[in-house]
Amino acid sequence: MASSCPPGSGPPGSKPPGSGPPDSKPPGSCPPSSGPPGSGPPGSGPPGKTSWPELVGKKGEVAVARIKSENPHMRDVFTIKEGTPVTKDLRLDRVRVWVNDSDIVTLVPTAG
Repeated sequence: MASSCPPGSGPPGSKPPGSGPPDSKPPGSCPPSSGPPGSGPPGSGPPGKTSWPELVGKKGEVAVARIKSENPHMRDVFTIKEGTPVTKDLRLDRVRVWVNDSDIVTLVPTAG
């Protein structure tokens, strides 16, 4: 039977030989995640709204304030200029608000 745990965490008792006694948790349960919120399996991000299409065309700082008020679980909400290089990591507690040189939102702000 395949494990449903995140890659690399494996179910208890699946430790490599010689690495100590198996965990005492029930078989098949996964260890707690040690990553940031939203870094677990799909659907495990912060609760609440995750996309704000109505903010396209609004001022960037207005958009940031609205996102924070509508979903206080988002830990990292900020404006970023179009064309700025960014990391490709997926963080479901982050919203990048893409703005142009006039600080107008140009893309739908979405968690990730």
